[in-house]
Amino acid sequence: MRKPKILHIITVFSVGGATEGVVALACGLQKKGYDVEIATGPNVASEGDLFSEARTLGLRVTVFPDLVKEVSPLHDLRAFLDLYDFICSRKFDIVHTHTAKAGILGRFAAALAGVPLTFHTLHLLSFTAHQPAALRRLFLLLERWAARYTTHFTSVSQTMIETHLANAIGRREQYSVVRSGLHDSFFMPIPDVRQLKKHYANKFGFAESDFIVSKISRLTKLKGHQFLIDAMPRILAAVPSAKFLFIGGGDFEPQLRQYIAACGLTSAVRFVGVVPPAEVARLVAISDVIVHTSLHEGLARVIQEAMAMAKPIVCFNLDGASEMIRDGENGFLIPASPVTPQTIEQLAEKIILLAHHADLRLALGQASVQRAYAEFTNAAMTHAIEQLYLRCWHEC
Repeated sequence: MRKPKILHIITVFSVGGATEGVVALACGLQKKGYDVEIATGPNVASEGDLFSEARTLGLRVTVFPDLVKEVSPLHDLRAFLDLYDFICSRKFDIVHTHTAKAGILGRFAAALAGVPLTFHTLHLLSFTAHQPAALRRLFLLLERWAARYTTHFTSVSQTMIETHLANAIGRREQYSVVRSGLHDSFFMPIPDVRQLKKHYANKFGFAESDFIVSKISRLTKLKGHQFLIDAMPRILAAVPSAKFLFIGGGDFEPQLRQYIAACGLTSAVRFVGVVPPAEVARLVAISDVIVHTSLHEGLARVIQEAMAMAKPIVCFNLDGASEMIRDGENGFLIPASPVTPQTIEQLAEKIILLAHHADLRLALGQASVQRAYAEFTNAAMTHAIEQLYLRCWHEC
C-alpha cells in the first residue's frame, strides 16, 4: 500500500513550541519516505520565524497571506477558500492541523475537499478564561463543530484532552496523548559548564559565580514575566548574587523593561533576545534554575528542555505542568489559580531554597533526565504520530 500524502497547516511559523514541533514532525516523516508539505500564514511575530530552518531541511512551505492569527471575517473567508483550493489541487490523503485558526479553517477546508483523514494537534487550548466571553463562546462552538470532521486528535497533554471532553468537544476515543519532541542532539546534560558560563558572563555582564535564574519564553503578558519580577526583590535580599536571564523576544519587551526599571531591578536582569535552539540549550546549561510562570500553556517546551538537561524547575501549577513535574521530586509546582501575593511569595521561597542548596538542585535535576529521554524525543513523537496515521489509513 502506498504511503499517504500529508499536509500540515499551522497559523503562524514563528519561533515557538508548536512550530518547532511541526518542523520536526514534517522532517521526520519526510525522512521516512512520506510526501509532506506545510501550509502557514505570513509571519508577523517579533520573536522571529523558522522559514530558513525549514528550507535548510528541505521542507516545502507554502504561505497563505490571509491566514492570520486574529479573527477577521474577510481574511478568514479568503484563507478558507485558498486552503480548499490548495488541498484539492494537491490531493492530500491526510490534513493535520495545528493551533486555533489553522485548526478550524484547515479542518473545514479538508472536509469540504473530501480528504480521507483529518488530524488536529492540541498544542494549546483555543478557548481560555483570559479571552473575552464572546470570543471564548465562539471558539467553543467552532471546536465542537470541527470535532465532527476530525478523524483523530493528538494532544501534548492529558489535561487539555480532559478540558476538551468536559466542554463536549469530540469523543474520548478520538484522542491520544503524544508528547512534543526536542532537538535531541542539543538538549542533554553538559558535565562541565565553566568555560561556557565564562563566555556568557563576559557577553551579558555578570560574574561567573552568580546564581543564574532563567526564564525562556516569548515576551508576552500571558507568559508571566511580571510575576518573576515581583519575586525578585525578595530573592535578591536572600541571594544578592542572583541574575535573571529573559531568553526570547516579543512585543511585551518595552513594558517589561519599564516595569523592571520602575522596580529598581535593571542591574539584575539581562534580556538575551531570540536565539536558535542550540544556543537555548547552552543557556539552559549555565542556568542554576529554570522558572516558568506562564498563565496559559499546553505542555511547556522549556520544562522538557530543562528536564533533559538535568535542571531544577520552578513552575506555576497550571495546564499540563503537573504531568511533567512531580512537586519536590524533579522541581516545584506553585499554586497559581489565581495568582496571589502568596503565589509570588512561594515562587521566591523555592528559588531561594534552590540557591542555598546545591545538592537539592542536583537531585531534582537528575530525577528528570531519564524520563525526558524516554518521552520527549523527536523520534518518539514522529513514531507515535506515524502509527496513528497508518492505523487510521488502513481503517479508512
